[in-house]
Amino acid sequence: LVNSLPVNLGPKAKEYDGKEPKPGATWVMQRYIADPMLIDGYKFDLRLYVLVTGFDPLRIYMFNEGLVRFATERYVNDPGNLENQYMHLTNYSLNKHSTSYVSPAAAAKAAAAAQQAKAEKRQQADEDEDQEDEDDDANDEDVVSSASKWTLSSFKKYCQAKGIDWNNIQQQMNDIVIKTLISVEAEVLKEMWTKCQQSSCFELFGWDMMLDEKYNVHLIEVNIMPSLSCTTSLDKAVKYALVENTLCTAGATPFHRKRFGDVGENPNKRHPRYDQLTFETLPNLKAAIARISDTSKPFLECLTPEHKLMIMEYEDEYSRRHH
Repeated sequence: LVNSLPVNLGPKAKEYDGKEPKPGATWVMQRYIADPMLIDGYKFDLRLYVLVTGFDPLRIYMFNEGLVRFATERYVNDPGNLENQYMHLTNYSLNKHSTSYVSPAAAAKAAAAAQQAKAEKRQQADEDEDQEDEDDDANDEDVVSSASKWTLSSFKKYCQAKGIDWNNIQQQMNDIVIKTLISVEAEVLKEMWTKCQQSSCFELFGWDMMLDEKYNVHLIEVNIMPSLSCTTSLDKAVKYALVENTLCTAGATPFHRKRFGDVGENPNKRHPRYDQLTFETLPNLKAAIARISDTSKPFLECLTPEHKLMIMEYEDEYSRRHH
């Protein structure tokens, strides 16, 4: 597939020519998922948003909403159609130009029209109650599957309606996120220690994943600068809440030099609220400590002031998360 599928990997990327790679050459290799999970015959991938507020220790927050992005031509597992990007690639930036692309707004409009037509039909004829319920389910499913972009919560509802184990899928996604970050932890920490102040850093990542026909989750790629553009109302619903929760959880606050002075001398001045925090003002922290030890006093006595500050900072951060 490396020398067949037309994927843009950058200006320096070249198709594999079958020759032995040169020593020291850099390669990106991926195994093509030939048996992907399909919805109404279309391939799709999942975009998950992950906030990392620290690597030492590692602190990860996964946003509870995301995007599901569809190819715009039904998938056929045939090497002869590898040139058809609208069938094999799920990138929104590509598929939005397809004549088969259906925006969430267009799908919603079609759904409203279908519901209105169904209501008018009910007024004109006496229908069996069981038949009505059957029609409702079929129409709802058709409406959902008509859009080329879903929310992650819509995909969750789809899986649950089909009897697919969503908890297993969620666990696989969590496992992939954690293990991916652990794999780069040492390298990231080395860069952080030499180039920035750890207490002032956070990163929002975009995880792209795909399911196969047996509902196994596969990592496609991780984006360090996920797009936050909002070209549809669905994008706004997801990404506005994402940005709000990211800044809130990370504790971003306006900087006032007169109030905080030169933060270069003391990075903790970026977080003056910690001066007022104590173990007594954090009931959730007290409960957590109680679970660790039968009595919290021996546990607290072994902590250094730096440890106490770290615990209070993390508990404060955890309490600010919304989703």
